[in-house]
Amino acid sequence: MIEKLEFENKEIDIEELPKLEDLKFNRVEKNYLLVLLLRIIIFGLIFNGIGAFFYFTKTMGIPSEVIQYILLAINSLFALRVILTILSFKIRAYAIRERDISYQRGLIVFKQTTVSVNRMQHVELTQSLLMKLFNLSTVKIYTAGGSQSDISIAGINKEKGEEIKDLLSEKLSQHA
Repeated sequence: MIEKLEFENKEIDIEELPKLEDLKFNRVEKNYLLVLLLRIIIFGLIFNGIGAFFYFTKTMGIPSEVIQYILLAINSLFALRVILTILSFKIRAYAIRERDISYQRGLIVFKQTTVSVNRMQHVELTQSLLMKLFNLSTVKIYTAGGSQSDISIAGINKEKGEEIKDLLSEKLSQHA
């Protein structure tokens, strides 16, 4: 005997959905701002070194004034990057709930990503050289169908990152 299946597709009242604004977001570590600024400074020094090389050696035949304007433009962009990094740093935050994890970032383009635990494939904890110096880590969360992480939360204390990785890995094993 064939059993009759009933199909329901009830409308959801959007006003009754939980609000992400009500979620308590945890900020990344304050010394991660120093890591971000150090990266910008290192790249700035490299570009200025290259510009100084061309300025003093005149190997490319570019007039000195042109190199000065190029360096001024590059340094203006680096200064703008520093300002945007400082302003956007206050927005970087993450929240973990029973069934999902959310991460927000961005100033000019604000982005908030939420990934459900049942969509997660695996969790990874990484540290760059600069991050190791400040005892910071990055928690990367991968979902099905992607080769890159869907959420990458940088600037978390290494011990806290390991706790988050263990918590999410445990939740993954429960949903497997």
